[in-house]
Amino acid sequence: AQLCARIRNAMIRRRAFGAASIRCRRLTTNTPPPPVPITILTGFLGAGKTTLLNHLLAENHGAKLAVIQNEFGAIGIDQELTKRSVHGDSTIFLANNGCICCTGATDLDRIMTELLQMHFKEALDGIIVETTGLARPSPILSAFLGSSYTELVRIDGVITVIDAKHVTAQLDSADNAETGQVHEQIALADKLLVNKTDLVSAEAVDAVEGRLRAINPRAELIRCSNSKVGIAKLLGLHAFELDDLLPRSRGHDHSHGHGHSHSHSHSHQGHSDAIMTVSFEHAGDLDYGALLAWVGQLVHTQGDTLLRMKGLIPTRDVAPPYGSGRRKLLAYQSVQSHLQGDFLRDLDEDEEISSQVVFIGRNLDRRALEAEFMACTLATRDAVD
Repeated sequence: AQLCARIRNAMIRRRAFGAASIRCRRLTTNTPPPPVPITILTGFLGAGKTTLLNHLLAENHGAKLAVIQNEFGAIGIDQELTKRSVHGDSTIFLANNGCICCTGATDLDRIMTELLQMHFKEALDGIIVETTGLARPSPILSAFLGSSYTELVRIDGVITVIDAKHVTAQLDSADNAETGQVHEQIALADKLLVNKTDLVSAEAVDAVEGRLRAINPRAELIRCSNSKVGIAKLLGLHAFELDDLLPRSRGHDHSHGHGHSHSHSHSHQGHSDAIMTVSFEHAGDLDYGALLAWVGQLVHTQGDTLLRMKGLIPTRDVAPPYGSGRRKLLAYQSVQSHLQGDFLRDLDEDEEISSQVVFIGRNLDRRALEAEFMACTLATRDAVD
């Protein structure tokens, strides 16, 4: 019971980050601006991430952005950036279009403190964090979700730039470390920018997109050359908002009768570090207590390999005095060991809506996950009882 209570508090109640509140008061005594959106920009070496950033720092798009780089020398500083200031190992530049560029950002907390101070003085439209070409995006996401300033920011989405000419060789590389990095960058993306399409044939681009969809069937694909993509397609994704995690099920969609489910899985086989996307859907409610126990156990025992988890679940809140006892729609998500969730709205007793869960991780046991998912369904629990 104590474990379930801890899990429930972690999922349903908004966390009160004391350190964030203290830092908020230090930054300003005025009413704080809305949380600043964070975009994670990733992609393997040479995909075109820096070229994309150069466009954003040079164009007059009207947005006030901050760009964090953890490598020196990649941005065209002499031509596009002015007003240099140094903060520890990081250097902050102000671009001619009003955007901010932070290079050599080895201390994320320090540079974020500086940027949040700027944000409280004059609100930023977003912060773009560029990873190195060899970085996995999941630790960076976890760093933001587990930071002391979590309530001052929100993850807007993960954008992965793909080198259309070389990605097939990267995916099929004999180097497990390389292919594992590429797979994770693709699997965790909310948008995939298929870059350098001018260097390959249309048939080759189609084949690349087929490989990408096999790894990540939910991400939007955008074709481009020279990393030229309009800013409107990069920002405002709201991919980590609880009320926009998954497509909403309607009564007639994917209907298999109460107590039945169907599943989908996508993986790239042949590597020890294979990334898989596994999804399940059940035409009915899940048991609240069983779901909390299961999700909490997954995060606790598989947080290192379960890169991301999302769920949209019709269920019934616990009875008073600890809950309302009403039927509600629950949304939850996790990035590795960081879990959040909330009830979105009340549901009518006769409202038909499916339970949907998605897992992205390394070498997931689809059969075990499906069995555990089915164990949370009301039909299965009623049969056991």
